[in-house]
Amino acid sequence: KAGDEIFKFTLPSEAQVNSFYQNNAGKINKPFFEVRDFIHQQLKLQQINQAKQKVLSQLIAQGDLAILPGN
Repeated sequence: KAGDEIFKFTLPSEAQVNSFYQNNAGKINKPFFEVRDFIHQQLKLQQINQAKQKVLSQLIAQGDLAILPGN
């Protein structure tokens, strides 16, 4: 639950999935219905990673996080 509050992101919309497909249809070479779910999942992962990076950068900037080298 706390992670949901910290790492806020929105699921990709159908319009975003469609837009991605239209912009990359020449590279994909498959019908939309075959790749729709995969595109949605990849856009979702991209948004999650961006949210994590944003929080990490904020914590480092605030001095609330230090990354120590491993042994």
